[in-house]
Amino acid sequence: MTIVPFAYAGVGWVHYHGSALSSSVDRAVVPAGAGLEFHASPLVFGVRGEYQWNTQTVAGKHVDYWKAVGTVGLRLP
Repeated sequence: MTIVPFAYAGVGWVHYHGSALSSSVDRAVVPAGAGLEFHASPLVFGVRGEYQWNTQTVAGKHVDYWKAVGTVGLRLP
């Protein structure tokens, strides 16, 4: 089994639309996270945590958030 640590960051865009908003809003977001992948051929298991910082408030509220993700997949040759 191989264990692969990783970290990432980027810049993205989110489009918010909902009944609590008077109109749709667009915001730039900055996600950053870290995790581990476990390779047990042909299976790949992954875990990561991510924080997503929104550059502005939406409807007067901060909408930054944390998330944790687990994945299972197959690596094809």
